Amino acid sequence: MGLENLWMFFYVQTYLFFQLVWIRVNRMLSQPTWLTHARTESFHKIVVIGDGFAEGLGDYVMLGNIAGVTRRLTSLIKRDATVKQQWVVLNWGQSGTTSSDWLPDQPLFKNTFSLNAFKDVEIVMLWVGANDGRPGPKHQFPSGTVKNIKAISDALRKEGKRVIIAGLPCTGPAKIIEEEEQWNKEANKLLREYVETETKSILEKEEKGLSSSDAPLAYGPNLAGPKFTRDFTLGFDEVHFNSEGYKIAAKDTYDVLHKHMKAIEWATFSKRLGFTSSGQQSNEKKKDK
Repeated sequence: MGLENLWMFFYVQTYLFFQLVWIRVNRMLSQPTWLTHARTESFHKIVVIGDGFAEGLGDYVMLGNIAGVTRRLTSLIKRDATVKQQWVVLNWGQSGTTSSDWLPDQPLFKNTFSLNAFKDVEIVMLWVGANDGRPGPKHQFPSGTVKNIKAISDALRKEGKRVIIAGLPCTGPAKIIEEEEQWNKEANKLLREYVETETKSILEKEEKGLSSSDAPLAYGPNLAGPKFTRDFTLGFDEVHFNSEGYKIAAKDTYDVLHKHMKAIEWATFSKRLGFTSSGQQSNEKKKDK
């Protein structure tokens, strides 16, 4: 029995290794970072960062396609008649990383947002923390994971980037090991509380006529939901999603993402027309008339 388990572990890890190589080769071919255009008033950029769920591990990928929610979000945007400008969704997930790896003072964060492809993105979707509960040197308590995610989010928002934080998936060991399941529930609870508190603070400032120096943030999708823990949404390793799981995740993500896209488009149109945040035309535009 011990040998069978050892063989199965070796088989799964080998399969995941070659799948990851295939995913990254296709990402390099389909998303050459050195060819990504700079953001303009009519061309906007979104990036997904984080761990293997962000990268799309477990997805079925054909030659020339990007794994995970990225290509599915691109498809949803193209089919949405309410989106009036051009958007590109980029993928920079790094399988195996933890929230500690993505802290603003770490090389991964610095190197990512120093690249021309990512430094001017307007929306960052943060899918990280799923590996934090695992045993090892980078293990975090739930409060530590949320503290790290807050630090990442705050750094991005201070640069004017909107942040959408995904819930932590309850898959793999979190489905069968009680301690990991409790870790997952507590981390997601604290994560929601952080986003709700921060959002409430922004709204209170707006009601008082005060402007916030930080960009907005949102929570979603809830990857800990029951539909993401069923067998038909899980990949070969029973940890990451399969193609069906990423399809559902993309749809749920777009429900949150779309609102922020429209807010950015409206701000662009308002700027062109010379409207202020209160909806009144600026004096300069009135004089032009």
